[in-house]
Amino acid sequence: MLSSVRKELETDSKILKLFDAEETYMGAQMFLWTGAYQSAINGGDIILLHPNLQTQLAVAYLDFKQLETYGQKLLALLGVSSDRMPFEVAKLMKQSVKTTLEHLPRAIEAVDAELRKLSTPSRWKFWSRNRGSVLGI
Repeated sequence: MLSSVRKELETDSKILKLFDAEETYMGAQMFLWTGAYQSAINGGDIILLHPNLQTQLAVAYLDFKQLETYGQKLLALLGVSSDRMPFEVAKLMKQSVKTTLEHLPRAIEAVDAELRKLSTPSRWKFWSRNRGSVLGI
């Protein structure tokens, strides 16, 4: 689960960096992946993670939700006659993309740290392996 969430965050970061480089923010929300995280939430697996990691992930995915909200508003405002209103929402969308790009590296780092911990053999595994050889099992 954690590896899938990490891949999702990395992919979303690349997508947002492309949109930011082109300075085109409308539509960015349509390309973001959130399935792995939503699966962890819906399946209840998120509680298996350390609370700090849960918080880091929640911040990143709330940023995605914010982008979704602004993106939907922009699409809805395309038919509005006022030129000023879509500009303001586009400005908020740009700001939200920039904020999301600031939060994503921290979320990825937190996931990486957890994955490193999980890949390190625990003392229990070491003890139980050695205990078996000492007992002749």
